[in-house]
Parts: sequence; structure tokens; C-alpha cells
Amino acid sequence: MSTRTQGPRRTRIEENFDLFDFELGEGDMAEISALDRGERTGPDPDRFNGRAPPATPRRRD
Repeated sequence: MSTRTQGPRRTRIEENFDLFDFELGEGDMAEISALDRGERTGPDPDRFNGRAPPATPRRRD
């Protein structure tokens, strides 16, 4: 994850970087999990425009 340094004040820029100063408890995670309805809200990435994506060659390292 990246942050965007936007703002004229140094303190505001530092606030933007401090985005991991919270915790999600078990109750929070349960509420988030309850939002999952098992439905897709966008197109299937494996069948974009009704076609299967082209095969991609394997990288050889």
C-alpha cells in the first residue's frame, strides 16, 4: 500500500503516512465478514468481454 503525500504542511504529510495506527478486533472482523454475500459486483476477471484471457508465457528466471 502506498500513501499520497498531499498537503502544504509537513504535519499533514506525516499524518497521511500514519495510516496503520488502529486495530480491528474480533467484532470488527465479524462485521466485515458478514458483509460478504458471495456475489460478484463487477465483471468476472477470468472472462472479460465474454472471452477467456490470452495465455501468458511463463517467466524463466
